[in-house]
Amino acid sequence: SSSPAATPTAVPQVDDFALLGCFLDSVDARVLIADSSVDDGATGMTTGKCVAFAQQGAWQYAGVETGSECWVGNTMHSASPAAAGDCDTTCAGNNTEVCGGGNRIQIYQ
Repeated sequence: SSSPAATPTAVPQVDDFALLGCFLDSVDARVLIADSSVDDGATGMTTGKCVAFAQQGAWQYAGVETGSECWVGNTMHSASPAAAGDCDTTCAGNNTEVCGGGNRIQIYQ
């Protein structure tokens, strides 16, 4: 088993954005659709970068997905909760954080 320090975790809060949870997401039915950003480089996506992206556009919601995607909006469309453990993909830019998962979006408000 790995030590707890090596296990990436969901950041509970960034500025005034708090973690709502892990939700189902799919290409055909996005939960957040207003805008998006992808950063899969070595200094890539983090929950902080996604929240900053949402703040720049004055969006209410920020969601990270598959480690490198950030989705934002003011409405959550047909958001179905998923198990927290489904959001287990390490953020591209910070290996101590999780950034959603495959077809799983981790949303902050």
